Amino acid sequence: MLGAGEKNVAFVYSAEDHVQFGLFGGSALRDPKGLLQGSGTYVRHVKVRAPSDLDERAFAGLLKQAAVLH
Repeated sequence: MLGAGEKNVAFVYSAEDHVQFGLFGGSALRDPKGLLQGSGTYVRHVKVRAPSDLDERAFAGLLKQAAVLH
């Protein structure tokens, strides 16, 4: 539950063959590694099929940017 004035930053979706990390405001983030997928107006996501697919430093940078937006 969010407190007054707080907003969602991210979400996680689990499927049989991947995990998806969504970032609200992702369309406004700098993504030099090209991790973000999606074409929506606001949300972008990073799809991970295996733990080795995730660039932890790049993802942490995206998550920090998303937190600052909110």
